[in-house]
Amino acid sequence: MSCARRVPRLHPWLALSAAMLLPCAGAWAQDAHALAPVAPSGVVMRPAPGLQIQYEPLSAEGGQPVAGRLDGALETGAGKLRAGLRIDPSSGARLDWLDANWEAQVPGPLHTLVLGETQGSGGGWSQNVPLTGLRFGRPLALRAPSWADDVFLPGLAFAGTAAPQHGFGDAAGTALQDTRTLLGTGALPTDTPLRGPELLAPGATDYEVALGRVRDQDAGYAAGGWRLGLAPGLTAEARTEWMPSRLAHGVEVVQSAAGGMLQAVLAQSADAAGSGLRWGMGFVRSEDGMRWNLAWDAAERGYTTVAGGGEPRSALRAGTRWELGRRLTADLSYTRSRAWEAEAADAAWRFAAAVPLARRASLSLGLALREGPQAGWNAAMTLSVPLAP
Repeated sequence: MSCARRVPRLHPWLALSAAMLLPCAGAWAQDAHALAPVAPSGVVMRPAPGLQIQYEPLSAEGGQPVAGRLDGALETGAGKLRAGLRIDPSSGARLDWLDANWEAQVPGPLHTLVLGETQGSGGGWSQNVPLTGLRFGRPLALRAPSWADDVFLPGLAFAGTAAPQHGFGDAAGTALQDTRTLLGTGALPTDTPLRGPELLAPGATDYEVALGRVRDQDAGYAAGGWRLGLAPGLTAEARTEWMPSRLAHGVEVVQSAAGGMLQAVLAQSADAAGSGLRWGMGFVRSEDGMRWNLAWDAAERGYTTVAGGGEPRSALRAGTRWELGRRLTADLSYTRSRAWEAEAADAAWRFAAAVPLARRASLSLGLALREGPQAGWNAAMTLSVPLAP
């Protein structure tokens, strides 16, 4: 079914808000599963000026040989070349290209330009996309919604099949898909930073445009987002996404409140099977080495993601983090989600702690209690020792 036939299914005011804002962007831009231990090396080799190489072991499952990720970055003077390669002796394809792109800061309205295999950063209501093509505008940073499960530590991850940027309902069920990206364990600047909702000064704007093909679906993709500072402590963003089989529009509003940030999102997707809404609210506050967040999210059955799946019927997340000094941190979270087809809700309590040791080594501890269809306890412990002095 063509996009022209799907557009009328979207709520007119929601589509209109994105349509009115997005064309101005360029001109106005101013700026479980079991706990799986991971052993990051954290070592960056610099064999030549401007060249950085890093190898990092990834988690092993079922006694299989340990897979690894090899990253490289080369400063060329006209930009930066980056490449990532996954090495897995236990898979049929032992070598798997993760990304290869060129990034440069371009004068004028384009700002940051990325060509090749990269990521569409997503938004407060949408997930990031592995993209082959180009993107320009704001610097690339994957959006981590306030409801994403952030109980993860260097050397320890709640590894599963869903990425938290898909929504906190997924986090309640499993959690982190790409352990390395979300843990940020390495020092090599090929990692895409994770950022939550951000505020802009009144009148300030920024934007993002992404064009290309979704790598894991071999389907065309185009997206644009434009963010505007409406007033002190108040920022709004409109975003639209297009694929041959799906069209989506949405808005996000971020408001400073009670010493933290309050986020609200509303979006609608449409495809050949129908359409549906998704909405949610979240609050996050950080002070004096502590962080609290609380969020709630819901979706209609007809709402679909870029990957083609649906969102949970409803989901709730609450969490806190303590930074106790000298790299000692502790996390506690509770997540609860209810899928449309599930008879019971899926919930989990998770606790994780990172304890610094001598010579920059660290010990990571994790404990999870899951309720629902896959109830049970999981625990893990990882010792991380840097190889470089």
